[in-house]
Amino acid sequence: MLDITIENLDRNVSDGGVTCVYWRAFLRQDGITESAYGSVSLAPDPVSSGFIAFDSLDEETVCDWVCAEVDITALEASLQSRIDEKLTPKTVMGLPW
Repeated sequence: MLDITIENLDRNVSDGGVTCVYWRAFLRQDGITESAYGSVSLAPDPVSSGFIAFDSLDEETVCDWVCAEVDITALEASLQSRIDEKLTPKTVMGLPW
């Protein structure tokens, strides 16, 4: 299962609106972990009924914002492909002697 954590946030000083979310995703299988790092830009509207200021945020809400903007299926497939390559490599290095 894909695990997403929030690494950091940029916010407006004036209204506490979050303008950028920095996230990291992890996928683990059979002792192998692959990860991806990214950011999502936001345009907070402090007069919107759905506006949530920085001081009122929780990680689950911010993760939901990330999941709404990132193609989670493609991200998980990419990380799974990297894990699969490590579990069953197509090429290896070495010398026959």
